[in-house]
Amino acid sequence: MSSKIGVQNIAHTNGTNAMTVSASGVTTFTSPPVGLPASTANSMIDIFTFHNSVSAVQLNNGEVLSSMTRDTTSGVGTLNPGMSESTGLWTFPSTGYYKISYMLNVFSEGSEHNISVLMNFTANNGTSFTEHARDMTAVDSGNGSETMRGTWYLNITNTSNSKFKWTLGLNRGTKFRTGTAGVGSRFYFVKLG
Repeated sequence: MSSKIGVQNIAHTNGTNAMTVSASGVTTFTSPPVGLPASTANSMIDIFTFHNSVSAVQLNNGEVLSSMTRDTTSGVGTLNPGMSESTGLWTFPSTGYYKISYMLNVFSEGSEHNISVLMNFTANNGTSFTEHARDMTAVDSGNGSETMRGTWYLNITNTSNSKFKWTLGLNRGTKFRTGTAGVGSRFYFVKLG
């Protein structure tokens, strides 16, 4: 003999709802269950490039990385893409934990360049920003090149106010490889749960 418990909601004794069961049996959690495999969570993978109309672009100190385009090259793996960017300010499609990464291919056409990439986060829709991380490298003189990579993790609790931007710190003009070719710079977003 089998037993059955029929409920619509499961809640803590303080009344905080933890999960809901619909009439069709679909279970919805108010936050991702601990230990749930990523493949069953509300996942997202989104990949962007920038300045697709040229092969390289020169940027200046303090400039915000913008003009992003979703990479739709054949074979590029995206899942439920949903990130959006406007004048360098990134908006998340839903609350949750995100892994944010970049790969910048940079080069100089002369003297040595020092480069930093700053990840600035706002919890108030851009009124003020906090520097979460700063990655730095130097590109050798005489047509030197370097690949910069960085990864950050964010807990997004409010999609209207929680946003971020990448800002550059440069001591001289530096060029960045762009477009969807193999040497183009990339920006990756993965929702972990």
